[in-house]
Amino acid sequence: MFTDKTVLYGTRAQRFIREFTTHSGIFWLFDTVSNIGVDGVLAYITYPPQWVMLIAALVQSWIISRDERGFHWWYVFIAPTLYTIVDIGIEGWSVYFAESYHIFYWIWAALMGIAYRLNHSMPALSVFLRAVLLAILLPAIYFFAELENGVILDNVSDLTAYWFDDSAHFFILFGAIVLGVVLGTINLLREHFEKLLYDLATYFEEIASWSFDKSLIQQAYHNHDVLQLRRIERTVLFMDIRGFTSWSEAHQPDEVVQIVNVFYQTAEAVIKEYRGFKIQMTGDEIMTRFDSPEAAVQAALQIQSKVAAVLKPFGLSAGIGIHTGEVVEGLVGGKQTRQYGIFGDTVNTAARLQSQARANEIVISDVTWQRIRHVMPFKDLPIEKRLVTLKGKADPMLAIVIQTTLPPLKQRASQATHPTMLALSRDKTNQD
Repeated sequence: MFTDKTVLYGTRAQRFIREFTTHSGIFWLFDTVSNIGVDGVLAYITYPPQWVMLIAALVQSWIISRDERGFHWWYVFIAPTLYTIVDIGIEGWSVYFAESYHIFYWIWAALMGIAYRLNHSMPALSVFLRAVLLAILLPAIYFFAELENGVILDNVSDLTAYWFDDSAHFFILFGAIVLGVVLGTINLLREHFEKLLYDLATYFEEIASWSFDKSLIQQAYHNHDVLQLRRIERTVLFMDIRGFTSWSEAHQPDEVVQIVNVFYQTAEAVIKEYRGFKIQMTGDEIMTRFDSPEAAVQAALQIQSKVAAVLKPFGLSAGIGIHTGEVVEGLVGGKQTRQYGIFGDTVNTAARLQSQARANEIVISDVTWQRIRHVMPFKDLPIEKRLVTLKGKADPMLAIVIQTTLPPLKQRASQATHPTMLALSRDKTNQD
């Protein structure tokens, strides 16, 4: 699928930076500011645990940014776990647990994990909690810095007085909470619009894919010039249903549409398998193109086999014409209506060859045949050379005709189990 979240959330490197600066690296960042303010720059850069915390935060950011499937709530414990294991190895258990901000680090990570866990059931609450928890780090880290500077709190009343009796402390705490609510509101609106944009892009991509190949849509997004008219060699395939006009006159319009839809679906699946381009449909006729003549002929053989199995019960069959040559390919049309297509004598010739094809035949131009005759096995198929007179051509053209046959009975039965075809077959039997 072309419309991926890279369009909204950036490349992997950009997602890494975003994750580090908005979540995984926030605790390290505030802790760094606090330690530099208390102990000075030299003491900070020579203290190994600070670098361990940084590396742990970078690892967590890297893991999260690489996972395109989504954020798992337990990701928030990657950095604390790595930091704890290494720091205990450096300083020992007693020193590690003597630092109160280590305990707070785990409490904060657990609360973030709970907030992310709520994202599926209560997304709005999850967004607000995460924003508040990020903002609350500022007064929390400030509080631990005060403890290192000699502030002594013996009981809960001292802690309450610390925050609410001192106007500066109250401002820091209350300001952080207000900031968290504001950030939560902003994030909630941002995520809403990001989802809206992604859904709209996905919807419009689906509509565009009805007429354009997805690979072409992706290329056009990065380089609009790929839609411009250009000369290129293609192998063009035309196919339509033989006897369809007279059959459709004797049946109801909804039956006619059902037959055509199954015909399109059957052919489209095979064409996609052999990397053909998006089919163009006109009535009961299909046109597509391939990069190579081998792929076109292989697809034609498969299409005839599968289409014949579903059309035969209704007295219908299909014919195919194939020709290889230079075409003009690109976007044409007016200001309001445009279409990506191919044009030129190669296209006309393939269409004329298709008109010469009888029931279950594949008519291949000699140009295409010379390109594939030595690289594809045809020993089990009846092949004949035929001079055909094409409309608009002064001289007859040499064509090679492959008469395809229905697959074995067991295979044919499995192919004729399309629900629409079964329903129509039952209707036909009842009418008879």
